Amino acid sequence: MKICIDAGHYGKYNRSPAVAAYYESDMVWKLHLLQKKYLEQYEGVTVITTRPNQATDKGLFERGACSAGCDLFISDHSNAVGNGVNESVDYVAVYHLVDDTTTKVDDISKEIAERLAPVIAEVMGASQGGRTVTRKSDGDRNGDGIMNDNYYGVLHGARMVNTPGLILEHSFHTNTKMTNWLLNDANLDKLAKAEVEVLAAYFGLKKKGEATKTGLQATDLKNLSDEQVIAKVGALFTADQEKTGILASVSFAQFILESGYGKSELAQNANNCFGMKKSLSGNTWGGSSWDGSSIYTKQTKEQNPDGTYETITADFRKYPCVEDSIADHSAYLLGAKNGSELRYAGLKGCTDYKKAIQIIKDGGYATSLTYVEKLCSIIEKWNLTQYDVKSGGDTDVMYRVQVGAYSKKENADNQVKKLKSDGFDTYLIQVDGLYKVQVGAYSVKTNAENMIAKLKAKGYDCFITTKGGQAVSEASKKKSVEEIAKEIYHGQCSDSRWDTWGNGDTRVERLTAVGYDADEVQKAVNALF
Repeated sequence: MKICIDAGHYGKYNRSPAVAAYYESDMVWKLHLLQKKYLEQYEGVTVITTRPNQATDKGLFERGACSAGCDLFISDHSNAVGNGVNESVDYVAVYHLVDDTTTKVDDISKEIAERLAPVIAEVMGASQGGRTVTRKSDGDRNGDGIMNDNYYGVLHGARMVNTPGLILEHSFHTNTKMTNWLLNDANLDKLAKAEVEVLAAYFGLKKKGEATKTGLQATDLKNLSDEQVIAKVGALFTADQEKTGILASVSFAQFILESGYGKSELAQNANNCFGMKKSLSGNTWGGSSWDGSSIYTKQTKEQNPDGTYETITADFRKYPCVEDSIADHSAYLLGAKNGSELRYAGLKGCTDYKKAIQIIKDGGYATSLTYVEKLCSIIEKWNLTQYDVKSGGDTDVMYRVQVGAYSKKENADNQVKKLKSDGFDTYLIQVDGLYKVQVGAYSVKTNAENMIAKLKAKGYDCFITTKGGQAVSEASKKKSVEEIAKEIYHGQCSDSRWDTWGNGDTRVERLTAVGYDADEVQKAVNALF
């Protein structure tokens, strides 16, 4: 991983009309060195800069082109509105490459910009928030006849060497409050650290000496549909209930509500799926999976008793994986106290999800006046009680190993084929409007767990579910007798439940099960020899 950072101006340049001590060139020189320092704390990261010292001047295109061979180019700046003081404008802007169908670097640039802009705005306390911007050149700058060049010289230079490029405009030095904020070295350190954490999360970087991350990352959920997220993480909440006694459906609903199906800023950047702050309820509790120091700082809205909202800046816990977030959340619910009494007494072992949610609300967990109604609605919408551990033992339960859930049958069929090529007997079912790929159904849970281990060894994400469904053939329509005969002749089978149509009685049973006359099919098979 190689990153190029550009201090956007040299010498003593762009003095603030609001605060005379501020020069944009001084600020960006300090900031880019801090960014470099924090990036180099990660394994395998090399950072280069466009200037050897603050006094060196280089052209715009040349600075962008310095990023040749890099994975990212960043140019640091603060913005201005005209030449005078303007207290009404304070937003943060991150400029990314213009859309370009001939490359993917513009997509990377835009994705990172969308992550950085809100974080920078929150750290700086910009009242107008953060935004992403792009500007196309009016002319054909590279002479290829395509009007897709970047207006800004540094971004044009980065694009010409095929590097994802960004300009970070850290609010406005024509705004007194923002200028004073940027003059504070401690603030710049905090800013650089937050920006680097966003980059580290995006590129999956690991700090030097840090243990390799295991478990589910919230970033793995980013591009999944809501249905796919539910299928992927449901088993985690069932497992948590088995350990803690807290209903899986309740914790699962909290996850959905508070992290937006694992896609919120806090989840994506800190694996924090429950809004767990650094300090909660003014006390500590046993069994916490948080390391006690890793935090993520952001702005958040709190609802007052009168229904109004106020925005505060708070430190939130950061976890190495989603499983740790779930575990810490449950440990808090079981151990947090109000004085000498348990804050959520009666939650453990409660089997009524409505009662359990009310216990959580009454304990002061959430400030939202409609928290109970929201969670109940989520549980009922997605039938989350299916993930609750049932009392009375495991008899009459079939443990099914699920490897995926898809809204499009074509995607499910592709997964079935891949699994079969790896030697797994796979079948496809349809339930809740989704096509679910499953590998085996077992009356003994240990057998299902053994299959899970085999699948994971082959690189598959999978989990155990007790929910079945209607079997689905991979074929979108029923094939003719002649087509089925050819499958038998070539040792193939289009039904996802079986690798082949089998022989003898097995073949008769399978053909009959999907609506074929076994005798007619056999005659067609004989005709092929």
